[in-house]
Amino acid sequence: MLLNAAVDAYAYALELFDAWKDQRLKSKEELAATLDGKPEAQQLKLLRMQIEMRVLGCGWAKYETRWSSNKDAKIGTVKHLTALLEEIFIDEIARARFPPGTERGLPTEAAPPQHRARDISQLGTLDPDAAAIRGKALFSTAELRIKAEAARQRRVEVGIADPVENMQPVKSPAFDQSLVGKWLEVRWKYTNKDTGEPEYIWSTGKVVRVADGLADKRSARAMEDPARRRAAVGVGG
Repeated sequence: MLLNAAVDAYAYALELFDAWKDQRLKSKEELAATLDGKPEAQQLKLLRMQIEMRVLGCGWAKYETRWSSNKDAKIGTVKHLTALLEEIFIDEIARARFPPGTERGLPTEAAPPQHRARDISQLGTLDPDAAAIRGKALFSTAELRIKAEAARQRRVEVGIADPVENMQPVKSPAFDQSLVGKWLEVRWKYTNKDTGEPEYIWSTGKVVRVADGLADKRSARAMEDPARRRAAVGVGG
């Protein structure tokens, strides 16, 4: 049971570390711009993800926090999590001055979980050898890594994790002609003819034309909206 928990935790840490490499915000200004205009629920989701990237993915346990508290309503709020993440930014900037992969530098790989034996009642005082044994992690990093990679692949196969999603930037690219020539994955919702149930399917295509609703009005969906600019993308397989 303990090994399974360690494997699952390490698999999730691997996913979070990949997300940290590609999706992490790096300054309070960037964070403020990303949060601006988003509903509170989306702000909390983004903040929690950014913090978990560091706490679980990088292994910076000193920044671990609760997402809520019955005794303190401030815990887990946008203000609380924003302040915590801004504190982490300061640490990251300081770490960037040192060689990556060193104790003082930024990490180059996900931090493995260190599951230790639970404390149990004992008589007397532990001698130095016994204390050293108790302090050691129960599983080797190499053993955990092999099992975690397999668990990670299973998470992808069942749809729990998506490595492609973890590589996407937090901020969407500009909706303009710069998209032409890029490959996109679009999730379509359709009704299964056999069951009548709604299902989703992913379609891959290359952007061949962007209808911005101004110079290009190929379809009614690309017409200018006084309240909000809408656009349609032409995707070719």
